Amino acid sequence: MRQKPMALGAVVLVTGLAVAAWFSYRPLLARHYVSQLEKVPAGEADACINRVAKLGAAAVPRLAELLRDDAPACTHAGQTLAIIVGAWPAGDPQASELAKRLTADFRSMSAGGRRAALGVVEPLLKHRAVCKELVHAGLKDGTAANRELAVVLAMRKEVGLASAVVPLMSDEVAEVRRAAMIAVGTSPELVPDEDLLPWLHDPDPGVCELCESTLLARGLRERDVRMGKLVTDSSFLTRLEVIGYLQHDDQVDRQVWLNRLSRDPVPAVRAAAARVGVEPEWKLSVDFLPRVKEMAQSDPDGTVRQIAAALIQMQSRLRPEKLPESFR
Repeated sequence: MRQKPMALGAVVLVTGLAVAAWFSYRPLLARHYVSQLEKVPAGEADACINRVAKLGAAAVPRLAELLRDDAPACTHAGQTLAIIVGAWPAGDPQASELAKRLTADFRSMSAGGRRAALGVVEPLLKHRAVCKELVHAGLKDGTAANRELAVVLAMRKEVGLASAVVPLMSDEVAEVRRAAMIAVGTSPELVPDEDLLPWLHDPDPGVCELCESTLLARGLRERDVRMGKLVTDSSFLTRLEVIGYLQHDDQVDRQVWLNRLSRDPVPAVRAAAARVGVEPEWKLSVDFLPRVKEMAQSDPDGTVRQIAAALIQMQSRLRPEKLPESFR
């Protein structure tokens, strides 16, 4: 009778030791396979990636360490992490822990490692892991390709960093500017039509084309885009050409474009806008006196203030009922 309990205890003990040995063995196996992942040629990586991925969470610490090295293996490590995360059950708390680790380690990673870390964001979001800080760091990354990838991730509703993408429209790298234009171009609440106009002159033709197509998609007409391009040209002489279009095209909003010209950085353009807005021979049929009054009182250039005041006095002889009280 005593032999059965002893035998049963021995089985339990052996089983427990076997389980313990297995769980301690998995990290060793992960280290072994991940070391192979560092050396495997790109064309032969799939089998090695799958071997490591089968080890699951046991391989995560070593894979995360690998992201610090600037080597081709960073990409393999990122792909493996994405497979492991994708295999976890929905809402697995390990996803949140990994997101925190990648965020904390992000600055110490290599450029390739940071890109690989950003590549794990998509599967992490499926577990509702918080990746906002990780993506925000990506938007400020020193490598253009990483910023470009972060732009796409920032627009995910689970991340909600659309407003942080707007500054990247002025990025020094054209590919990043294009990505930012595509990302926020459909959001007039983030970037109004008028704020988009300068990108019609971007040095990169691709950005210019995207800007134009974005404005047209928002409902602007081709003539509106043409006017916007003129009024934001770097040459004040070109900006003055807008006046000719206003006189001969009654399909554009003259009030809007005159108001824009009246705030031009060059005094000569502002003065021309004031004259065109009130002198009857231009026949623009706009009520521009209120804006000219503002210019007479607060324009930064003394000559423009004098011209605006003279135009108002001229109107007093033509239409005294339209003259502002302070000028009667």
